[in-house]
Amino acid sequence: MKLRFVIVVVVLFVPLLVCFVMDREYWPYSHFPLFVRPPEPFQWVRIIGVRPDGKEELVTNDSYVSPYGLVRLAFTIDNLVREGREQDARQVMAKLAERTRRRRKMGLSNLSLYKALRVYRIQYAPGPRPYSDQHFTKKALISEEEL
Repeated sequence: MKLRFVIVVVVLFVPLLVCFVMDREYWPYSHFPLFVRPPEPFQWVRIIGVRPDGKEELVTNDSYVSPYGLVRLAFTIDNLVREGREQDARQVMAKLAERTRRRRKMGLSNLSLYKALRVYRIQYAPGPRPYSDQHFTKKALISEEEL
């Protein structure tokens, strides 16, 4: 019984320890997308709000992009841009801005923080904080819509 336990520990946990110590990912220990590092250089679409003073900040409130949701909208625009359909991505943002303007007129007060929405495709820089919005190598504007 003790030999079985030792064998199980060696077979299951030693490779896991090696993965952890060497900072490498080997199947089956990190086959979930959460633990897999994206390819370098990593690019992603970000929805940025423009305040009335012109300062940009990351939109974190889903109500600005309702009914899509921030992640779903980013995936949609990213896929459209990858397929070469930038015009369709701009149309999605134009319709979203029109919907937001209508909702503002209806009196939804939580939609008055930004005067415009911008969508950027950001290429992140490798480094100590590789996916931070302050560390990027390229930032390309896809669309800007006044609200």
